[in-house]
Amino acid sequence: MKVFVNDKPLIIFRGARVRDAVWRYNRRYDEMIKFEEVDVKDRWGNIIAEDAPLMENTKIYIFTIMNDCE
Repeated sequence: MKVFVNDKPLIIFRGARVRDAVWRYNRRYDEMIKFEEVDVKDRWGNIIAEDAPLMENTKIYIFTIMNDCE
């Protein structure tokens, strides 16, 4: 099935979860994303869990979490 991560299309297996799509995105686009360092949001800006199921044409977006280290 096709899903979109940061507006980039990915083909992934049916029954995939958010973590599977992020893993595929990491491999395909040579990114090094760790779930501890990001929030994954849906197209409406809602944070979604890494184990949330995906459906055909789902769009998700990866945002880096800003930590105040000062």
